Amino acid sequence: MPSFDKSIVAGFVSELSKKAKYGIRGEKPLAVIAALKYLNEKNLTGKRLLELFAEPHAKDTRRHFLYLAEKYGRIAHPATSWEIIAGKQRELQDAIQQFRAGDVDEALSKLTGEEINSLVRSYCDYLARTRR
Repeated sequence: MPSFDKSIVAGFVSELSKKAKYGIRGEKPLAVIAALKYLNEKNLTGKRLLELFAEPHAKDTRRHFLYLAEKYGRIAHPATSWEIIAGKQRELQDAIQQFRAGDVDEALSKLTGEEINSLVRSYCDYLARTRR
């Protein structure tokens, strides 16, 4: 049974996917998955989602986003998309703060390494199974 915090993070990705033109392969869902991949790769916990889109973590989160966008996304210009959603226009940061009054930001900081790994595996497996 998933933890409450894991359910909040998964719910946020689901909500972003429903609103995205390309579903889970859209810019914002892939950006959140990229943040999870970064945490998983570095074995980091206790980080808020908004922290991962600000320095010093933004560069590494962006690198994961570009990888996911190239491999699985339906995004024509991933680098430009990153600047729109996580850069100066801060679309993703605004969505994080609006989702359930910012609960997702706090929820991510409470995930265990095992929960982060589980989310990353399930999202990447799903992306690999579905066609572009």
